[in-house]
Amino acid sequence: MRAKNDSPYKEWKEGVLDGFNNLELGWTPEQCTEFLFDQETDNLFGTSIMLFIISIAEYEARNNIMEERIKNAASYHIYRFENMGRYISDLTLEEIDEIERDVAFIKSKVELPKLSSYEDRD
Repeated sequence: MRAKNDSPYKEWKEGVLDGFNNLELGWTPEQCTEFLFDQETDNLFGTSIMLFIISIAEYEARNNIMEERIKNAASYHIYRFENMGRYISDLTLEEIDEIERDVAFIKSKVELPKLSSYEDRD
């Protein structure tokens, strides 16, 4: 399920890019991620949090700044997306295509940890 008035995946990625523009101000990747979490996660759940996490993971993988907490969160959501079919019914075909490309890219750049559980955390 998506949060009410959720943005398309493309807009999530744009928001993440904007948040990481703070690197130019001397922020660390961790500070940029914290800023994004502070701005976005209060009302997010289900598919919406997955879109947020995958967009951060794609940016961090592309820029070789992947944090462990993002690896763990991405591992959880990617496994559920690929192996359990979670989130699919909430996504447009365009979003599915873009997420699949981003997931393939993430997995080509970093080794995601195997988690002990992929059950619902909500």
